[in-house]
Amino acid sequence: MTDLERINTITVLELEVEVLESKVRPNATGHIITAIGVLNSRINELKEEGIQEKYGRAVETVYNPSKEI
Repeated sequence: MTDLERINTITVLELEVEVLESKVRPNATGHIITAIGVLNSRINELKEEGIQEKYGRAVETVYNPSKEI
């Protein structure tokens, strides 16, 4: 995926999250909340992939949110 494709994908997903967030109600919208979580996870994956591709292995030693300190 090129940088431009990644940026466009992230932008579209972020807009979709905004639309879904406007549809959340106090009751019976758990499926929407789940969808928002899935989309946010994908956005984070795409951002992380971009960082990894740009900076390579050096980033792993500096930035790894899944490792405990």
